[in-house]
Amino acid sequence: MPGSVHRICGICPVSHLVPRSKAGDRILGVTVPPAAVKLRRLMNLAQMCKSHALSFFHLSGPDLLLGWESDPATRIFSA
Repeated sequence: MPGSVHRICGICPVSHLVPRSKAGDRILGVTVPPAAVKLRRLMNLAQMCKSHALSFFHLSGPDLLLGWESDPATRIFSA
């Protein structure tokens, strides 16, 4: 179940994966160790950092930093 559901969104796969894993744990009656709970929280926080960076640098950053009137071909950041 978690392997297929996290592909719903290309920006936030972990946000879809963790709740499905929790649902699977409840269905199967699994007791999750404290280390796994902390690891899931850490994964979710890392996902939020990645999502915000992706959103700024690739989706809204070029428009905000280079201007709305600039040529779309020049709004692509290259390394």
